[in-house]
Amino acid sequence: MFKVGDLIKFRANKTIFKQTAKLYKNPGVVMAVFDHNSGHPVSGRPTYSVYWSDGKKTTEHESYLEAINKE
Repeated sequence: MFKVGDLIKFRANKTIFKQTAKLYKNPGVVMAVFDHNSGHPVSGRPTYSVYWSDGKKTTEHESYLEAINKE
């Protein structure tokens, strides 16, 4: 699980999301964490509001993100 302020990058299965991965300008920073089912602060499976280095903002599932600054 990521937290607000974590530096992340987009990662996905290269064959399925090859074109999609090109749309993300890594790195990104986690701006908010939400519950996938309700949109409220986390109580279950989270999704993340991400601000990318090109200024785009997206909401992503954890499975498509990888931490850059985790120890």
